[in-house]
Amino acid sequence: MASYNGEKYIREQLESFLTQTRLPDELIITDDCSNDITEEIVNEFSSRAPFKVVFHKNKKNHGYCGNFNEALIRTTGDIVFLSDQDDVWFPEKIERMVSLAEKNPDKLLLMNDAVLTDAHLNPLEVTRLDQFRSGGMNLDDFVMGCCCLIKREFLELALPIPEEYHSHDHWLVKLADGMSSKMVVDTALQYYRRHENNVSKLVIGNAPIIEKIDFRELLIWRFLDPLRKRSERLSLEQKKAFLLGVNRIVSLTSSQNRDLELFLQYKTDEVRNLEERVAIREQKLVQRLRAVFKFWVNGKYAAHSGIKSVIRDVWG
Repeated sequence: MASYNGEKYIREQLESFLTQTRLPDELIITDDCSNDITEEIVNEFSSRAPFKVVFHKNKKNHGYCGNFNEALIRTTGDIVFLSDQDDVWFPEKIERMVSLAEKNPDKLLLMNDAVLTDAHLNPLEVTRLDQFRSGGMNLDDFVMGCCCLIKREFLELALPIPEEYHSHDHWLVKLADGMSSKMVVDTALQYYRRHENNVSKLVIGNAPIIEKIDFRELLIWRFLDPLRKRSERLSLEQKKAFLLGVNRIVSLTSSQNRDLELFLQYKTDEVRNLEERVAIREQKLVQRLRAVFKFWVNGKYAAHSGIKSVIRDVWG
């Protein structure tokens, strides 16, 4: 668990660990310089928990991703669960997920579904997977760090999370997906609390049901956003950081992993294509039209979103 000024909600999450039908062996909490009573709450919980509780306070603020990295490198178990400080787990979560992990030895990262609630933990009668389906989104893009079970052999490859990368859960989930080792469990095993202090502010995280038209409107808004070029450049930099991380893993892996090597090639091509598209958008209109046509004739838009990407690049 990564904590930061969690006094308002962390008690309920900690208590849900005590009600598990299979108790955890250890709880590792790294705190990112909280200035509230989070540490006192954890210490009180630790005094009565029937399992080991380790609380580590960072000497400096690492941010959300860095804080989770600090927590993960301190774990010792063969199976590791990620936990946010403001959710609540259902009693059967650990037992159900561990059972599925044992039955699927080829899967190194498993993600369960979660029921959305308001700030007071009142269920909204919709799950995160419901949101994805109602929005017409690809379930391959389903990323929920707080719903993850991770096996030790995967962590040994994935850690440390690349310092330049800003999302611990995207790094872990997308890496596992690229290795054909991800499994999505279509069962809600926890509450996912939405409130004003959530790190994630994505529309899909806040709206109970995402209609397809809502998602299209979101795409149009992004298309017209005057800051989109800056956002796209930042996105490209994140993809480059991800690629460097995958390169590091491949270079350190002694045995060949065909899925990982193919994934590396895919990410390399993705970054190269995006760099070329960014360069296209910087050209004057006539040159841009020629470059877009050449890019299209060479079949490179097939790896993107087709006509939408063509329009985006022509727009400049």
